[in-house]
Amino acid sequence: MFNNSILSHVSTFSSLKGIYLNNIGLKGVVDLQELDSLSNLEELYMGGNEIKKIVFSKGETSWRKLTWLGLSNMSISDGNSLLQTLGLFPSLKSFEFYDTNFSGAVITNELPSFKNLTHLTISDTVFNNKFLQMIEGMTSLQSIEISSSNLNISDTLFDKGICKMLHLQHLDMWDNDFMGTLPCCLANLTSLQHLDISSNHFTGTLPCFLANLTSLLYLDISSNNFTGNISLSPLKVLTSIQDLRLSDNHFQIPVSLEPFFNHSKLKKFYGYGNEIYAGIESQYLAPKFQLNDISLSNCGYNGSFPKFLYSQHDLQVVDLSDFNSKGKFPVWLLNNNTKLEELYLVNNSLSGPLQLPIHPHMSLQELDISINSFHGHIPTEFGAYLPMLQTLNISRNALNGSIPSSFGDMKLLEYLDLSYNLLTGGIPEHLAMDCVSLEVLALSNNSLQGQIFPTNFNLKSLLYLQLDNNNFIGKIPDGLSNCSLEGLYISGNHLVGTLPRWLGNQSSLEEIIMSKNHLEGPIVVIQFLSSGECFYFIEQQLLHRGCSSLVGSIGGACSVSNRGVTTEIVRLNAWYSSEDGFCSLVDSIPEPVAGIVTSIDGVSKSKQALDSGPELERSDFSFCAASVDDVSTAPKHGPIEPPGNSPI
Repeated sequence: MFNNSILSHVSTFSSLKGIYLNNIGLKGVVDLQELDSLSNLEELYMGGNEIKKIVFSKGETSWRKLTWLGLSNMSISDGNSLLQTLGLFPSLKSFEFYDTNFSGAVITNELPSFKNLTHLTISDTVFNNKFLQMIEGMTSLQSIEISSSNLNISDTLFDKGICKMLHLQHLDMWDNDFMGTLPCCLANLTSLQHLDISSNHFTGTLPCFLANLTSLLYLDISSNNFTGNISLSPLKVLTSIQDLRLSDNHFQIPVSLEPFFNHSKLKKFYGYGNEIYAGIESQYLAPKFQLNDISLSNCGYNGSFPKFLYSQHDLQVVDLSDFNSKGKFPVWLLNNNTKLEELYLVNNSLSGPLQLPIHPHMSLQELDISINSFHGHIPTEFGAYLPMLQTLNISRNALNGSIPSSFGDMKLLEYLDLSYNLLTGGIPEHLAMDCVSLEVLALSNNSLQGQIFPTNFNLKSLLYLQLDNNNFIGKIPDGLSNCSLEGLYISGNHLVGTLPRWLGNQSSLEEIIMSKNHLEGPIVVIQFLSSGECFYFIEQQLLHRGCSSLVGSIGGACSVSNRGVTTEIVRLNAWYSSEDGFCSLVDSIPEPVAGIVTSIDGVSKSKQALDSGPELERSDFSFCAASVDDVSTAPKHGPIEPPGNSPI
């Protein structure tokens, strides 16, 4: 980390054209006069510093070539002075202000006009409204981005400024507080190619004057409150559009997309979160577009796949989740679109067996067909025909049979979820050895069996392992010690043996659920965690069936060093299973724990143990069948309902 003195060293590089002073420890008043010798400087960016004021040279400056200035993550105490100084740079073409607060009065008649400015970006930045009125004088602007800055129509930003910029090509006004209908003056911006007014509060139907914006290539009006039937909107005449985003409004959109059949340049269409209706599809019209991306998810449709999809051959991303579409797996999408990278068909009414493409598909990276009614075996050559998959989710279907060994051919796989099916058999060795990039493996709620992993496995990237509610046997594999586990979910199996001591060395481990097994032995020692994390960890160890042999000292298991722990996450529970017995803890409760433990449920403590520990409040502990006043009669063990599983 540097400080303000770094500037004097930078000044020795007289040929510099660009300086990027990001997150280097600049603080307070930064005097840039030390950089006057850099006469060739064209770009200056200062971000992520604690700058309150920037001092430039007064009068004639040597930075006559400076064209681009960017400031971010700072609070400028005298915005008026800074803006005045910027007028001394005759070649300045671009301002970029991110997450910056300009305080102090801004007197517009004292500020330069910035008539040469072509690009202005203001994001997450608080400006005095009078500065925004200056935009009217920036007559050369070609690109404006003002986002996440809590502006509204009352700022007259459109009427007095933006709408007078007849050469404007790029306008981003997303994530502000604009309300009401679109300003009519936008009809003047006939050179506009990019318009983004998403994530505002605009209402009403799309006005007819949008038909004037015939140069538009990109239009994003998503996440507003627009209404109306798209078939009657002016969008159907904007045939130059390449990227159209209408999502999360209240439009009615025909599933055929027939209003856009003449949009030969259209590549991306996002319509999710609207109302899709069937309408009347012409038998003689075909779309002129070849889409790359399409999303019509969560639209309340109830029918077959859109017919126009059968004529598409350049698709890369398809999202028809929550579409309530019926029929078989659309393998034709894979056969017709060899460049398809992402396919999402979540929560539909698809059924029948899974089908593979005619030839191996070398582009598909993400496939999510969860929450459907697919049945039968997973095809034996599944992995060989989809070898490039990185994400695969087939959970919550009715698939049976074993997991194909060919899953090991998907060597780039990072996320695999086959949970909530009817799968049997074990985890294939080919998968366990060759899916070396796998981070999430979710196989819960099946009928899988055998050892968790074969003797040899190589899943060193594994972060989450979810195997609960199967029929796995044997011990927790020691090979998991080579992973950086964050979540381990193995409840509802038939695991035996002692808790492996390497669990205490898993510094990234956040959650363990191992209820309803037959584990035994001492609670493992955990020295690296804060007290809150430590007792949460012990809680999860105690959540398992047959824990009558799991014993240990709380004090010995934890190195309690932090009493400032949120009590909501600190609970020691010993859950009871009517089939397999109870838990016991020995030794007294260590003194630092009294301030952080909220309850010990179902754990028997002798009166002597309580007496040897600190004095406890009545609300600190709840016993199964006895009050704190009568701890001597508390049963050694007592039933409590077991917790639910904690899915990933």
